[in-house]
Amino acid sequence: MAISIIRALRIRDCYAGLFKNHTLWLLFAWTAWHSISILWSLDQQTGLNELKTFRVVITPILLWPVLGHVRLFIGAFLIGVVFANFIQLTQYFQWFGNKPVFAGRLNGWIHAINTATVCGAAICWHLSALIKGRGWLRWLSVIGAIIAAAGLIMTGSRGPWIATAIALLIGFVWFCAKGYLPMKTVIVIVVVGVIGGGAAWFAKGDFIENRIEQTITQLQQAMDGDFDSDVGTRLARWSGAWKIFTKSPMKGSGAGGFGKAIGELGLGDLSLEEHHAHSVYMQVLATTGVIGAIIIATLFVLALAARGSPKLDNVFSYGTKLVLVIWLIGAVFDAYHLNGNMFGLFTFVLALSFSEGEK
Repeated sequence: MAISIIRALRIRDCYAGLFKNHTLWLLFAWTAWHSISILWSLDQQTGLNELKTFRVVITPILLWPVLGHVRLFIGAFLIGVVFANFIQLTQYFQWFGNKPVFAGRLNGWIHAINTATVCGAAICWHLSALIKGRGWLRWLSVIGAIIAAAGLIMTGSRGPWIATAIALLIGFVWFCAKGYLPMKTVIVIVVVGVIGGGAAWFAKGDFIENRIEQTITQLQQAMDGDFDSDVGTRLARWSGAWKIFTKSPMKGSGAGGFGKAIGELGLGDLSLEEHHAHSVYMQVLATTGVIGAIIIATLFVLALAARGSPKLDNVFSYGTKLVLVIWLIGAVFDAYHLNGNMFGLFTFVLALSFSEGEK
């Protein structure tokens, strides 16, 4: 710590450009308002526990002096995803005592939703390397994308499935519109997609079909008033979050207060397992009100609109914005900001969107 402080003092001049980024200040504002809201929270201890995940907001500050090495950081991330995919493989074959967590889902030693999201991110960065890379790197990216796609499917996490599918569709249209995709690359992507999709359906078609059927069945059950399912729980929590918001629209129930606020509404059974709304957006609305919602909406819009620095252009650049899209769509289904891994992914991608690079 002492060495870090001394080094920060010696290189302090390089941070002048960093603090010109509006997205960084909005990230700080989100943290500050979340912290302040603990003062009126119905459960201040849980609010303090939630605040721990906001430690990752320093990620852009830590990365700023070395953002010129972003290719290495993303490469290390992709290697980490391959390791997670290997763990999934050991779970599938039940090697070394590893087993699927439940219902045949492979989580790679962390929450299945987290594994699925990082696999989706890996696919996007591999796709970028396929487009911008040359020689062996392109073929390595094809292999990496196939492995990550298999890992994504085997998590059984439907939110990241949806998020990744939408992000890739947007990316494909965007790349074609920009002329980034020569016909040869389009053919490779289509062939890999068809072969990979066919292989996945052949190997685990029953698993995929079962997850889709579960979604349809659980939606129907929820419409009939039965919320005792994964989908039903999310819908009930979203509904409860909206009721909490309408009760205190300006400032919400306070960070950490979601569970007890649900209990006050007579929906206490929803708060027994987790104290969140299963959505970044609904959680922020319920616990920090309109002010919190305005902060994150502005932050997300500016992050999507940011062009990034030409200095940071690399073989993975095309995929970075798509990773952000995956995160923002996945955040509809889960409270990513209350998980260090997922919030850390957001702050990492956010750092890459800053308008100036290494100083």
